[in-house]
Amino acid sequence: AAYLTFDGPTGETCLAQRERSNTPLQALTLLNDEMYLEAAKALAESTLSDLRSNPVESKTVASTLFRRVLTREPDESELADLLSFYEAQRQRFESGELDPSKIGAKNGTTPETAAWIMVARAVLNLDEAVTKG
Repeated sequence: AAYLTFDGPTGETCLAQRERSNTPLQALTLLNDEMYLEAAKALAESTLSDLRSNPVESKTVASTLFRRVLTREPDESELADLLSFYEAQRQRFESGELDPSKIGAKNGTTPETAAWIMVARAVLNLDEAVTKG
């Protein structure tokens, strides 16, 4: 289903260049499809794992995660938005509004890791990530 949602041709045709679109259905797929949630988990957890060797600031995690998806550094306003979103999500997990174990891959998922998974979902859903190319 995701193949057709993202402008993939049917198996009976061959296209030299696919049409590009950006539709609400694509955004819903990116936010709700289990495959994309797993991709966000892997992205967030591998980013955190790669950076855990040293004490790391949230700014570094956000920049690294953003760069892995969009292959460029975030500008100041983008970085501020990511950090604000991270803090809001972390507070939701810490307050019990959301359950980190339902977002993370493991039952022991911390609120911080779950919040970074939510940030990864948001970055993967950016227009620039969806229509890159």
